[in-house]
Amino acid sequence: MVYCTANGGWFPFIVEVDVELLLNWYRGKYTCPARYSATWKLISQLGRDLHIIMLHTYREGNGTADGLSKLGSSQHSQLFWNASMLPRQIRATYFLDKIRTTTIRQ
Repeated sequence: MVYCTANGGWFPFIVEVDVELLLNWYRGKYTCPARYSATWKLISQLGRDLHIIMLHTYREGNGTADGLSKLGSSQHSQLFWNASMLPRQIRATYFLDKIRTTTIRQ
């Protein structure tokens, strides 16, 4: 992903996180704990170098990422190059996410 971002011209690259604390660390509003500071410095530098924009999204608004992470942890790697290639359930949450409709977690 980093190679594609840097060399493929995918700028700006937007990362949505559902942990607001991480977003505040990234934006410099809060200082991360000392045990994470070396790693966090690398992450922050990479973010600046690649022009990464980090946004907060509530977990209910991130159904696609949730579905893909579950899929990825349960089987071999797969590549999906567009929405039509996604499994049906994930494709449904993708379109709901796209129109900013929240989904209820079960």
